[in-house]
Amino acid sequence: KAKLRAYELNPKNIPEDIFKKSPREIKKDEYGDTYAKSSRHDVHESGKIDFFISHTWEGTDRTKEQKKKFLKEFAVKFHKEHGRYPKVWIDKYCIDQKEPGNDMAVIPIYINCCNKVLVLLTDGYLTRLWCIWEMYCLFIYFKKEIAVRKLQLAPVGISSNSQDHRESTTAEWGALNNFVKGLKNFSVDNAHAFSPNEEKKLKTIMYNMGVKNVDTLTDEIKKMVKKRVEEKWDEIKRVEEKLDKRDETTITTVNPMHSSSPDLLESGCSDNHDKNSIELQRCNK
Repeated sequence: KAKLRAYELNPKNIPEDIFKKSPREIKKDEYGDTYAKSSRHDVHESGKIDFFISHTWEGTDRTKEQKKKFLKEFAVKFHKEHGRYPKVWIDKYCIDQKEPGNDMAVIPIYINCCNKVLVLLTDGYLTRLWCIWEMYCLFIYFKKEIAVRKLQLAPVGISSNSQDHRESTTAEWGALNNFVKGLKNFSVDNAHAFSPNEEKKLKTIMYNMGVKNVDTLTDEIKKMVKKRVEEKWDEIKRVEEKLDKRDETTITTVNPMHSSSPDLLESGCSDNHDKNSIELQRCNK
């Protein structure tokens, strides 16, 4: 029997392997300790859980490390605003790995028990069917306006670890371009699950609820991801502008980084980094 549980996102207690070891890699003798990191949550007594964390276990070690870093910073910011750390639903700690099917069958209910769905948007997110299913549930069980308000997209994996700021912004342009390309190819048919049987079941359920609903979900996801990409684009642009001003005070040579990223130009972006020039017409149905 499924039981709603929540995990307190305290940055001091977040395990180092929170994303490095997936549920499939947890040994049987570790099930109990893993599950014990979360606790029972009664929405009638404690209110809704703050966030349902939606993410993919796919990705490089660097991406997984960045996801952990993001959650720590996210928790610190939340604490400053609310005076406590957020309660979250995260599959690894809130699903009983002894009988995961019980919890996975009621994912829509768990999403309804959370105030918001926090999407850790990495390069591979839009290719994972379980991730798409979680967002699909949000749009199926809530009105569009409510679903949009409940969904919080957090691009993770764009920032570079380089100490060289110029090298860092170059890496960010490249990573941002990957998001644009991933968005262009996004569709439910292009998303897959680890288990072929699970994939077949999920796609059958989704399409049985209506092709129109699937198409609407696809369009909404594209719009929201595009908006977040534009916002991130502006953030990188502001960093470049600060670097340009800093360099102007120390050198008189022309800054070679002042031009746009070739990759982004190929995606239809103008050479003045104007967010309004982001062209993803081919993404729209």
